[in-house]
Amino acid sequence: MSILADQHRKTCGRVGEEIAKQFLVDRHYDIMATNFHSRYGEIDIVAIKNGITYFCEVKARTTLTFGTPEEAVNWKKLHKIKKTIQCYIDEHGYTPWQIDIIAIYLSPKLKPLKITHYKNIPSS
Repeated sequence: MSILADQHRKTCGRVGEEIAKQFLVDRHYDIMATNFHSRYGEIDIVAIKNGITYFCEVKARTTLTFGTPEEAVNWKKLHKIKKTIQCYIDEHGYTPWQIDIIAIYLSPKLKPLKITHYKNIPSS
């Protein structure tokens, strides 16, 4: 991957995460953490609403060259997310939780075209 392509990918990811965060705030979620890291991976957004903790994986795309945002979250990624969730719970205590995916289609100028919130993704 070229330096320019890598830089675009990272910028697209950051913009997508900011859009997703605002999307959740607008729907009355409280953001508890962003980019929570463990040795297994990262969770983009940790939010809480009505006593449930939402571990949100954000995927943003400006083109379908490498597939849809949804297709980027495969079983291997979900396995890493689940292990990272356990680390979060170990640090912060247990609450009921679920995994959500926020898929964002962006224009070439990184403006949101479509946001889809997939709720309660099975993790096993």
